[in-house]
Amino acid sequence: KESEDEKVKEKVKEKKEVDKKKMEYFKTLRKRVEEYRTQLGSCELVAKYGVVKGVRFFLEIDQNRNESEKLLQTIIKSPHDRKSSNDWKNLIKDMIELQKRSYQWLDSSFVYSMIFEELLSAGKFSLAKEYMTQCPSQSRLDIILKVAREFFNSSASFSDESISSAEACLALLPSNTPAIQDELNLVRAIRILAQDYLALDRPPLK
Repeated sequence: KESEDEKVKEKVKEKKEVDKKKMEYFKTLRKRVEEYRTQLGSCELVAKYGVVKGVRFFLEIDQNRNESEKLLQTIIKSPHDRKSSNDWKNLIKDMIELQKRSYQWLDSSFVYSMIFEELLSAGKFSLAKEYMTQCPSQSRLDIILKVAREFFNSSASFSDESISSAEACLALLPSNTPAIQDELNLVRAIRILAQDYLALDRPPLK
């Protein structure tokens, strides 16, 4: 009888171990299925912007972070049907959703910084102002200075609209910020030259 009891206990123990392994297997399987669905959603998101990527790309995204960041930059910098503020807001919403799905290792502020720079470059200053607090303060300053200089350097004459764009870009931060003040002084000097030398028509950079 004692031997039979031992056998019963052994069988019960084996059954528990089998059941435990089954539970672990199905738990892992459910996790994989959920992950697959999540990354399939990422495939659908990027497809909206003309980018075709398979599920494997997103499943292995952590292994090639440089390539992954380039994908974000490609989508954000692509002039894909962005005619209105709503188009831009939809892009921003999609990129943040993509970051949450597949780029957990990448801070959302990095994504916002890329978007902020692109908004400024596109002359969408009011919309950029709505999102600039999502960027780190130093990054925000660096981006504004970079884009303002790009506008200034690309101007074809003293009256070029790019000068006004540079000024609008700089106006997003307080004028008493030293670096902003320096750039504003340069723009104002150009405006004085434009008034005093109306016949002079050359790129301000010269």
